[in-house]
Amino acid sequence: YRARLALDHESRSHHALPDEASSSPGAHEDEKYIVPAATILARRIPVPSTPTIADTQLHWVRAVVMHDDRRVSQLIHYAREIIIAPRSQEELYEEIPNEGDLTEILKARVHRKDGGVAFPLEEQSEGRRPRIRWPELQPGDVVEVAIRTWTANAVGGRADPPYYFLDYAGSTAAHPIAYNEVDVEAPSQTPIYVDVLYAALGSFQRTEKDENGRHVTRLVWTKPPSIEEEPLAPAMSETVPLIMGSTFKSWADFRKWYAEAVRGFTEPDDQVRRLAGELTKGKTTREAKLKAIFDFVADDIRYVNYQSGEFWLPNRPQQLLARREGDCDDKAILLITLLRAVGIEAQEVMVQTRETGQPSVVQAKNVAVPLFDHGIAFLPGPNGGQYLDATSPQSRLGPLPSMDARAVALRLDSGPADIVQLPAGSP
Repeated sequence: YRARLALDHESRSHHALPDEASSSPGAHEDEKYIVPAATILARRIPVPSTPTIADTQLHWVRAVVMHDDRRVSQLIHYAREIIIAPRSQEELYEEIPNEGDLTEILKARVHRKDGGVAFPLEEQSEGRRPRIRWPELQPGDVVEVAIRTWTANAVGGRADPPYYFLDYAGSTAAHPIAYNEVDVEAPSQTPIYVDVLYAALGSFQRTEKDENGRHVTRLVWTKPPSIEEEPLAPAMSETVPLIMGSTFKSWADFRKWYAEAVRGFTEPDDQVRRLAGELTKGKTTREAKLKAIFDFVADDIRYVNYQSGEFWLPNRPQQLLARREGDCDDKAILLITLLRAVGIEAQEVMVQTRETGQPSVVQAKNVAVPLFDHGIAFLPGPNGGQYLDATSPQSRLGPLPSMDARAVALRLDSGPADIVQLPAGSP
């Protein structure tokens, strides 16, 4: 397609004015962020006789562009110098960043230590799983890759997935990085908000400008930090400079979007009211009704990570009752709806469990990045209320499961739009 567009453009350019023929459709606008190989190779380091590092990331650039149709592309251009040669065929497969729904490979080549250039033995750029397999690599060789990823659809609308990205301006000591750059372009009417955590004052350059109706943010690290690797270390989001981008500036904005997206989900219909009545028949106290409904959701609705037709959103209670299965936030929505049918008001809670363990991401002050991996319910009441996790048949009313305990969460009620910490568990 690119070749055909270039050929059509060439034939038209003979009849165009000089300024009309200056731009070629053969190159995408974001390819201006791809730098010449000479710039990258100038950062090479001599290969030590007794290496203590595996490779050096000579170059890393991420260019995030929000397009007018509200799809987002990311161009990622990187290169690394091999210090310790791959020891198996498996290590010759490139770990291509998995950042979007669709990925295309723009450039893949090896700059040999002796000055030659080699190309992959295998390269596939079809669908969601692109693949690159290199020829034999030797110390001093530099592999260079450029890819572009796309969101499959528009972002930010009702039922569209929220868009965010994360990038680390740092690395572990075994894989040091020499240069890190993040560029973000977005129209003023559909901005991408950007925040940086854990960056020392003066350790990077940040420039912002408006051009051609777009706001452009550029962040550059010429000396990104490295940290020592150790067992059971915290996630890198907690230890090195972290760049975050999101279509939401605050948790109030995110809650407003989410409330509209799930509007009506927890309104009981005749089926839900009839089931709630059957489950609480003969129960005279609020606690007894709560236990009967909670036990039904925990025990009778099988946990299955089922994706709804609206992707990021939970399934409706009626779908769970028809299939008798659902995932964590599906079960939370069903629990809330059944409780509402008997006059008990509960609220949905999004949780980042301790398994994900990146609390800094959701606690940032200047952007809202919904990095949550779990959904439960909250029952307002005395002593701070009660959290209800009916995901597993082992779940019961009382202390939260260990992965929830002391985790960070967002309550989707009408109170302050703040990140909260869940209560501790119990042996």
